[in-house]
Amino acid sequence: MHKDDQMTPKERSTALAMGKTVDRMPVSVICLGPAGQLLNMSYREAYASAENRAANQIKAYELFGFDILNLIYSLHALAISMGARIEEPDEGPAIIVEHPLSSLDDLSMLNLEDVSFKRDTIARMVVEAHKIIEDKIGVEIGVETSLPGPITAAAGIVGPAVFLNGLLKKPEKVHQLLEFCSDAIINIARHFIDANLQVGLADPMASGSVISKTLYDTFALPYTQKIVNACKAYKAVGVGYHVCGNTTKLLESMAQTGVDGIGIDNLVDMAAAKERIGHKVALAGNVPPVDLVCYGNAQTIDFSIKECFRKTWDSPKGYTLTTGCDLPVNTPIENIYAYMKSARYYAKYPIDPERFN
Repeated sequence: MHKDDQMTPKERSTALAMGKTVDRMPVSVICLGPAGQLLNMSYREAYASAENRAANQIKAYELFGFDILNLIYSLHALAISMGARIEEPDEGPAIIVEHPLSSLDDLSMLNLEDVSFKRDTIARMVVEAHKIIEDKIGVEIGVETSLPGPITAAAGIVGPAVFLNGLLKKPEKVHQLLEFCSDAIINIARHFIDANLQVGLADPMASGSVISKTLYDTFALPYTQKIVNACKAYKAVGVGYHVCGNTTKLLESMAQTGVDGIGIDNLVDMAAAKERIGHKVALAGNVPPVDLVCYGNAQTIDFSIKECFRKTWDSPKGYTLTTGCDLPVNTPIENIYAYMKSARYYAKYPIDPERFN
């Protein structure tokens, strides 16, 4: 248990589910970017092995006391398994420089065996890292991982430009590719579920900043529903969801995917999210990770956290304070401490809305 808390994350989660008293509301941070800093390593080193992946999240829990840990998978996982050529900078995630397929006319080459768990070295590292965390602190805290959503996975295989052009000019090919991607994601998700990982989907290419609501409803929604339904049919699990960018116009559609919780990007007003979908799904969000946590200070961080709680603390299906997306690699560690200090103050039970004025 973290020194500044009276309950472990699992104790808190269980008590909330049973309607019992807790010390504070749940608080999290998407702290994947700065992971190397915590171990005095580069980002690349921090994710080079299962041992390092586990160590950076264990260290994050020891230092900050988040309510959930996150073992980063990869938005490019399917493409990498299929042989995409990538570059791995020291400070940042892998970048695809050559996609497995160059055209939507090459879909006959798709083979689910190419994206199986046995071919997916990153997925196997995630499962191994989770076992390490479970053995060390699993009694206190749960661990989640985010799989790529179908739109992002598909764009990784053929490239964003080819994919986005295909939405308008080759929709039948896009549906074929998305069918393949959703089947592949389901197969990997089952291995994560078997390992007792909490699972979610992250689909930045499905953002309202990238595609229209009509395109989202036609291409993203049905395949996301398929993945969520398959996970829940496999085992009674909760599924989370995050779409980067401004998703204001997509909120109701995102809630129709069947997920249990949605992480809201900081480009969306949390008050609007609560009003429109807070009665359908749990909400999480949405302190700006770049402007306020990375490049801000204790005062700007405090103001944003207070605003998030003021708008969303009483969301009907539940609320977890977190950042709008992942923290940048160079986020000062002292700013993460400041974030958690303010978060614990505003999240303290019993909730007093006067604290948010």
